[in-house]
Amino acid sequence: MKTDQGYEAGSGPFCAVPRSTQDTSAQALASVQSVVPTIQQRILNYIIAQGVNGATADEIEAALNIQGSTVRPRLQELEFDLAKISLTTATRLTRRGRRACVYQAASLSQADGFNG
Repeated sequence: MKTDQGYEAGSGPFCAVPRSTQDTSAQALASVQSVVPTIQQRILNYIIAQGVNGATADEIEAALNIQGSTVRPRLQELEFDLAKISLTTATRLTRRGRRACVYQAASLSQADGFNG
């Protein structure tokens, strides 16, 4: 059934475009899978270099010139899968003025009891 604007019901300029039959997340992961360990190591090295101050995702993005959509999954992997970093209770402002969580090397978090 067409509307007054000529669109089929349930379609039109503000309706979602049907998703591709291919999972774009899986495609994105496959495209970076070979470099994931290198990216993880760069992020971990940066966090370790920050010592007890740790680093936010935003700081990592800016310092290493890596997109946030690449940084955040690597932080999750480093925290949950590899147990190399820990989320502290500290927060800092991002470049856009929003609060962001601070990550610290797991060895520092355990040794120093850092809680922000």
